[in-house]
Amino acid sequence: MLSRHDIPVKLEVLPSGKLMACRTYEDGSVVIIVNPNHSSRVSNRRLSDSLLHEVIHALTVQAINNPKTEEERKFAARNRDMFRTFDKLFPAEIFSRNDMDTGYYILKDEKEFAAVFATD
Repeated sequence: MLSRHDIPVKLEVLPSGKLMACRTYEDGSVVIIVNPNHSSRVSNRRLSDSLLHEVIHALTVQAINNPKTEEERKFAARNRDMFRTFDKLFPAEIFSRNDMDTGYYILKDEKEFAAVFATD
């Protein structure tokens, strides 16, 4: 699957100490940003887990935001349905969406749900 995609990786200092991010541009292109100030301070396992997470974002964000094919529409609909089901089971008033250590970060939004569901 990944061989069909060319996902560029760029080194850039990110705000608030983030290790990585996936940036999507208006034209639909994506780039994975790696913070060089933090990449040498984490384990290889954390680095590879984070990179895989951002690759999943790169592969799914357009399908979630603007599905074009029937396959993307089905994916977006199924992801949205699962996200809503779990969001109801774990309401934001009780389970913080901002705390990455608790696991409820998966319910931050549909894009995070897809990436965390696939990688964690």
